[in-house]
Amino acid sequence: MYITAPSYAMKNPAEKAKTLKTAQTWADALGWEVVLSPLLGRYHQSGVWLPVEARAEDLARALQHEIVWAFRGGYAAVHLVPTLLAAPAAGQPLLIGYSDITVLHAGWRVRGWGPTLYGTLSEATSDARQAESLLAALKGQGYLCSAETEPAARVLRPGTAAAPLFAACLVVLANLCGTAAFPDLRGHILAIEDVDERPYAIDFALNQMYLAGKLEGVVGLLAGSFHHQVAADYGGPTVDEILADWAARLGVPTICRLPFGHMDDPMVLATGVPVEMAAAADGQWHVRWPAGRPLSP
Repeated sequence: MYITAPSYAMKNPAEKAKTLKTAQTWADALGWEVVLSPLLGRYHQSGVWLPVEARAEDLARALQHEIVWAFRGGYAAVHLVPTLLAAPAAGQPLLIGYSDITVLHAGWRVRGWGPTLYGTLSEATSDARQAESLLAALKGQGYLCSAETEPAARVLRPGTAAAPLFAACLVVLANLCGTAAFPDLRGHILAIEDVDERPYAIDFALNQMYLAGKLEGVVGLLAGSFHHQVAADYGGPTVDEILADWAARLGVPTICRLPFGHMDDPMVLATGVPVEMAAAADGQWHVRWPAGRPLSP
């Protein structure tokens, strides 16, 4: 597993030590070897990304490994699109990451490199939703979430779908419209989440993709965490109301408030593999990843 920094840089030695401890926990559990990017020793304050040339070279190195863990998002992965779409890979590396790493997930799909994991490594391999879902995907054990296990989730439009899933940070994905890095979502269940974006920005991003023809053929919609600060005098629609409108507009089964994305203990979503979703008018629902081929080498 190669640990890379395609977006924001490592902040300090303490963060590096914590990152390495997490990586080694999973390496010990699954028999991986941990390989560190030399960029992990270039420390900067929050919000700083390293020069694009250094990150592009590092991504090219990362693609020669079986697993690529982008330990952090933030911003700047978009600079790597030319490298991502042209660099050779050794086989089909497994990508782990989320948020700004949506850019890499999109590129992985365009390149046809196979499944990815939308999320990040948990500090432990058990006793958490994040660890359970991640381990299930890596071992090919299957995973189920439902109205019983996640009672906060809501059905916005009933229906069923069985299709590969693509997960993304919504605004990051929408900003890829018009580029060669935008993936083909036809025949996919689209899982979206974001952070610090107000409801109008969620609607704008969905409109941007819709008007660009990028939502044609989407067969299901899953919505995760959309944490944002609400102004005291705000009287507009909620995120749930906007998503319900889009569910009707697209005519697809839709579940919102699923526990993934920018939140404590999020599910890690296996993408590019068959997923089954069912949402009933009475509020019952489930999303299931059937047991299959392990994603871990």
